[in-house]
Amino acid sequence: MLAKDSNSLESQPNQGTAGRAKDLLGKFVDTVGVIVRDITSLEVNTIVVSNISGSKFNPWQSYYNIYAISEPNYFASKNIVSDLEERYVNIFLQLEREYIYTLLTKELESPSPKAQVVQGYRSRLKYIDENRLNSDGTKASQIALPSPFDQESQVENYQKIAALVTDDKFVLTLRKVSEMKAALDGGDVTSENVDTIYAQTIIQLDGDIITRYHRDLFGLKESDKDLIMKVHNDGVVSGEKQWREVIDFLINFIKGIAS
Repeated sequence: MLAKDSNSLESQPNQGTAGRAKDLLGKFVDTVGVIVRDITSLEVNTIVVSNISGSKFNPWQSYYNIYAISEPNYFASKNIVSDLEERYVNIFLQLEREYIYTLLTKELESPSPKAQVVQGYRSRLKYIDENRLNSDGTKASQIALPSPFDQESQVENYQKIAALVTDDKFVLTLRKVSEMKAALDGGDVTSENVDTIYAQTIIQLDGDIITRYHRDLFGLKESDKDLIMKVHNDGVVSGEKQWREVIDFLINFIKGIAS
């Protein structure tokens, strides 16, 4: 009887380990699904900035930084020129759209989606596109994203934000807009001479390649122009290699699951 109990006790850790491994595999598969939806194209941009931030990506801090764009007097407090305001606002709106899409998707995938709720989310998306956010923050009350600065709803909003920063698809968008904001912050935000994307290459999964060069590139000194084009071309080659390796990995991974 004692031997039987001992074997039973020994099997519990194994079962727990197997369960955790299964959960980790499930989460990894979900993450792969998010990546698959996002790798249909490769985009390489080359931009010259005044400085580069070495800070690591932190979902919570990034959310705070992006949400702060909607705060009244944000642009005045940072001495950001009017020519850059729209670019910062677009960064905020990209994150808010992703939030609405997250809510909309969850509602549509629920056992009994409510038509009124679905329509409300779709109306919000339309509102964002048509009204946008005033740079002076006058439409702050219309913002759908949970505010980390609202003291009255602090606990409720923190719970909502905690759920968002563990959502793979939302975090993917958060990382992207954080990188865009970092690129803007890396320039001189007090100057009307905004940083220029000198070269952009987009490679589609079906083989289409689009390369754009800013006309200002051809007004630079020959040595500067050649250097920027070389850096961009090297980035495209490196990026395409890594992109295709990721695609190959995902294809083999999916084949392995299917077989």
